[in-house]
Amino acid sequence: MSDNQHHAPLSQAIVRTLTDKLYEKRKAAALEIEKQARDYVRNDNMVDLERLIKVLEQLATAPNGNTRKGGLIGLAATAIGLGNKFAIPYAQRLLEPVFACFSDADSRVRYFACEALYNIVKIVKMAALEHFEQLFDILWKLSSDPDQNVRNGSELLDRLVKEIVVSKHGFDLEALILLIRERIYSVNSSNRRFIISWLYTTLTVPEFSIGQYFPEVIDGVFKALEDPSPAVREATITVLTEMLHKLEPKEGIPPVDICSIVNVLVVQANSQTDTTRELSVQWMDQITVYYGDRILPQLSSFLLSILPHLESGEQGQIARSDQLNQRLTELLKFDSPIPVEPTVEVLLAHLRHERMETRMATLNWIRHLHSIQSNNMFRYMDRFFPILLELLSDPADDVLMLDIMLITEICGQPKQQQQLDIRSLRLGEELNQELKSVSPYLVKFSVALLKMFKDDDKLIDERGIHIVRQVCLLLEPTDVFRSLALLLGTTSTTMSLSMNTKDPFPDLQFVAKMVRILNQILMTTSCFPFGSDSVARSKMIPICLLSLYLLSQNYQHALELIPRLSEIDITFELLTEVDRVVQLIESPILAYVRMDLLHPDHQKPLSALLSALLMLLPQSDAFAVLQKRLQAVPHLAVLDGMKKTGRPPPSVPSSAKIKFKELIQHFDKVTAIRLNASRFSSININRNLLSFTATTSTVGMFLCGLQICSRIRKRGSTDGTGVAPFFLTSVSCICWLGYGLLRRDQTVIFVNGVGLVFQTVYLIYYYTKTRLKSRLNRLIFLEMVISVITAMVINGDLLNENEKENLLGVVCMLLNIATIASPLVDVGQVVRTKSTESLPFMLCVANMAVCVQWLFYGFLVDDFYMKLSLFIIYPRTYKQLAVGQV
Repeated sequence: MSDNQHHAPLSQAIVRTLTDKLYEKRKAAALEIEKQARDYVRNDNMVDLERLIKVLEQLATAPNGNTRKGGLIGLAATAIGLGNKFAIPYAQRLLEPVFACFSDADSRVRYFACEALYNIVKIVKMAALEHFEQLFDILWKLSSDPDQNVRNGSELLDRLVKEIVVSKHGFDLEALILLIRERIYSVNSSNRRFIISWLYTTLTVPEFSIGQYFPEVIDGVFKALEDPSPAVREATITVLTEMLHKLEPKEGIPPVDICSIVNVLVVQANSQTDTTRELSVQWMDQITVYYGDRILPQLSSFLLSILPHLESGEQGQIARSDQLNQRLTELLKFDSPIPVEPTVEVLLAHLRHERMETRMATLNWIRHLHSIQSNNMFRYMDRFFPILLELLSDPADDVLMLDIMLITEICGQPKQQQQLDIRSLRLGEELNQELKSVSPYLVKFSVALLKMFKDDDKLIDERGIHIVRQVCLLLEPTDVFRSLALLLGTTSTTMSLSMNTKDPFPDLQFVAKMVRILNQILMTTSCFPFGSDSVARSKMIPICLLSLYLLSQNYQHALELIPRLSEIDITFELLTEVDRVVQLIESPILAYVRMDLLHPDHQKPLSALLSALLMLLPQSDAFAVLQKRLQAVPHLAVLDGMKKTGRPPPSVPSSAKIKFKELIQHFDKVTAIRLNASRFSSININRNLLSFTATTSTVGMFLCGLQICSRIRKRGSTDGTGVAPFFLTSVSCICWLGYGLLRRDQTVIFVNGVGLVFQTVYLIYYYTKTRLKSRLNRLIFLEMVISVITAMVINGDLLNENEKENLLGVVCMLLNIATIASPLVDVGQVVRTKSTESLPFMLCVANMAVCVQWLFYGFLVDDFYMKLSLFIIYPRTYKQLAVGQV
């Protein structure tokens, strides 16, 4: 009786059947409950209806699994019996017990909970959306449930809820997007598919203005493209396609935050997944179509995305990145508002990119920006210029050509627009005046180009002619030749290009190579102008100067060079230049020179000039060609009638401005410099050899102290052995070390550094064996004082460099004399004992050998103090040697 009252208004039989383990029995009981609920509504018996729902709530939350299953099916049956009209007020009480069952560990309970919830939601419909957050969370969890039956049931429930959401007018879309955003980064494929499906649902509803929420979810959607499940990836691509269509701006639709979307696309465009990269670029391309120049404030972000992935079109199809790049280029106008500094940073970062297409696109962008917004871009040219110079060494010819074109466009800009003062290049006032009519950037480029050619032999050999020729074709060739000629001809400039600043001679080999390049360009390109600067720059190379005389038809003046040809060294390079001149004479460019062999005024000097070249050539093909040409020249009398009618070719310039006398004098001066440079090179070789031998012998002399230490060890004391050689040698090494630092002589620094180490070791050993430590302590203290004074002299500001060198030079000279003469203190003992034990013969030999070598080294480096001290010492060492042989 009590049980009947506890489950009232349900009878004991219905409760027993409802909680049975068999589904069919539970279903039969549910039909009875459905009928009973319908009767309550028909009879308006709301009290029993309330009691019925309460009993079913208790059953749905009971500990027993079968009881919970009965409670769930009973609640669903109640909702069906009530119908939509009467079930809505009881929606919360019907739903909440079911919600609690989805966390049940029994998969069958979860399955029947899905079934019950489906039936309840189907009845209450819109009322269920009041609990949408709980519904969505349950569906989210069920989508990845481990039981397949549960997942299948949840899919039916999910479709039902989506239908209700779509049909509801004024649905809270923002709340749904918040739920999606919280879960969109899940890595579970089932959860991702669930989220993507809900996004797709929202995209298919025309009334939903979802575009404004794209920035909140777009990154997570792109992340879903990395899912291992093909189904998830395909669904994601579909969603992204639909989202892209929603981006199109339309009236009455809230604007989309394109900036935030582009920032996400920039990251995704550099993804490791091909599909992600392709779709992100597709999005940016379509955004450009939709919004036009309104996206230009994000230009730097667009470039950051597409520049690394540009491709050359295959089979006539242009990759989407290239299409987007072209579209952006067309959008950019003269007055377009773009973020110049961020854009410049992106371009600078990609100029050295590993892909050739990226480097080319970056150069094209710099050219484009420079052409339409030159004032903004010139502020950053100091940052671009060094990298543009590096690209001259780029292995790709296409990159090289674009680089040269960009450099020439910068150099060709009107001077008033160039924010560069030529005085900042520190070329000297005289050179500044000479180049005042030339673009400052062209001068800067010329200086940098010469420096690059100087440092990179491969660059000048493989691309030197090509680079200079292209620059001349794109700029005024007169300015290019003038700047290069003046820079090469200026001693200070050439010295700054030289890597060895101690070399008193410019790097004549490099200058000669540059002159050959310029001469070859001039001789093989008929459109280039010719003037006095062309002759002036060729003074370094005899054959180059001779060829320019030929080009300018100054044959009579060229005869002055013929006697000088016998005075220069006939090298392989010189013969190669002569061979090239012969080939040029036979070329169409110098056809007028061949015709001058028929002109009465030119035949004699020109024939003499060509004959001189013939005498320089060995028996070769060039020799045979030139010989045949000279043999074909007719006698002078035959050509007398041509004297009045003969005229120089119109393309040949006047030579009135060329100062031939000064030119020949300068040529003689340069020739002398080249000879001195050759001698200096030989001296350097001798100096290096003598430096090695002197260093070796000096270190050997330092090792002679081991013999003295050995004698001290045998005696057990220092009796009969003075400390003077060790002390004086160590002090001498300290001073000579300071002198070497002032003179920057690495040989002197190394030798005396090693000597100081040896003498310190000897003094320590002597200190341990001597009984007169107080006297030795005073000497060591004196040595330390001398070291401090030497350091103060080197680093102090009281004396200038010359005074420091003179002071230390005198001290070192005196110490040298004292050091080498110190063994003579033991001469008296040698005479008395008639034994050389206190004056070792090997020490005397080492002293003499070292003195001779350092004497010659002093002559080679032209060091006054080294020569004088060793010249005085040499007789003493000879005397020591004589005594040592007693």
